[in-house]
Amino acid sequence: MTIPVVAEAINGAAADPERTLLEKLSTLARIDAETPDIDFIKSLPITITDCSSNPRFIYDAITDPVNRDLVEETIRENRDKSFEQLYPLIFGRFHAKVISHISGRVIASAYTSMNGDVQKLVKCGRQFVEGWKAAGIPLDRVCIKISLTGNGAAAAAILAKEGIPVSGTTVFSVAQAVAAQQAGLHSIHLYFNDPVASTGPAVWPDVPDPATQHTFACRHARIRKVYNLLAKQGGTVPLIKTSAFQSGREVAAVLELGADHITAIKLFLDDLTCGSGLPKYRQGLWRVPVRQQMEQAEFEWEDWEPVPTELSKKRMAELIKHDPLTTGADNDWLEQALSTNYLAPGVLDGCIQEDAVTWERLGRKLTQFTEWESKTRDYIALLQKDLA
Repeated sequence: MTIPVVAEAINGAAADPERTLLEKLSTLARIDAETPDIDFIKSLPITITDCSSNPRFIYDAITDPVNRDLVEETIRENRDKSFEQLYPLIFGRFHAKVISHISGRVIASAYTSMNGDVQKLVKCGRQFVEGWKAAGIPLDRVCIKISLTGNGAAAAAILAKEGIPVSGTTVFSVAQAVAAQQAGLHSIHLYFNDPVASTGPAVWPDVPDPATQHTFACRHARIRKVYNLLAKQGGTVPLIKTSAFQSGREVAAVLELGADHITAIKLFLDDLTCGSGLPKYRQGLWRVPVRQQMEQAEFEWEDWEPVPTELSKKRMAELIKHDPLTTGADNDWLEQALSTNYLAPGVLDGCIQEDAVTWERLGRKLTQFTEWESKTRDYIALLQKDLA
């Protein structure tokens, strides 16, 4: 049985002004880097747990001149391979360079362009395993992310039964999270913000206390509550890996909401190394690096410590009463979550379509990822032609 430990650890951390905030957080949750940049990972004052990725960052890595020799060598050695066969081999070689610098898993993303076909997703997962195997990376050091639509959950369940670690990704709802548990998945990647928030501040909840004031906080806390209940009933629950942050303040906040892993991009990992606390809250600092903020005359630090246990319980109990992203009453959310078979045909997709927020955000993210996947396909095809 998987028992969440963050809720206990979060209240046992000792204050230490000499440590960076990143180091403090690493004693309370596992820290994952959403970048394949080995030099950056090595530069951090902690050992990263998992090396995650998404189609955008993989495109950047594959097209980076630093990696050109690796990519071209892989293509030359596998001239007869299709993109679907070649891509996992390239990925495996990238990960072989990273694996010794992290303590956990290397993570790949299944092709979002195949999300409409269960068998294609299953084949994709198996091909990634072959790519890792060719690079000498064992199953207990890998994981594949699959977007949790109805087809995605069905494919993920098949792979999980084969012993392949799967993380359900692009998770925006309790329904998706419970579907991941029912499918026997290793983890979920929970998206804290709307995908649009990564391109501009218009829809970003710019608030001083994201753990209670961010519009997604309620859903995050509800997922933790459901997983805790399922674990107490004897079930194995996925790890919650929270991502899609827009500030270091959000990164620190999700510990109280029940995150097991923090998955952050380079910008926010670096922000968390700048001091032992958080920059004092000021509005309008969307994605402004902390090092840049520190150059401003009005910059101030504020201390950060975990919220005490009893106070946190009260805050979370109040928080989960109503989901601001849901229209109308939702008093029966917990009963529905515990009584619904989300893996039954059409059920998860129906829940996604009925939830406007999940429907819109999932659609945006799948579109973004498919566009970056297409760019990677085009780039590899061009190299294959040049090296033929």
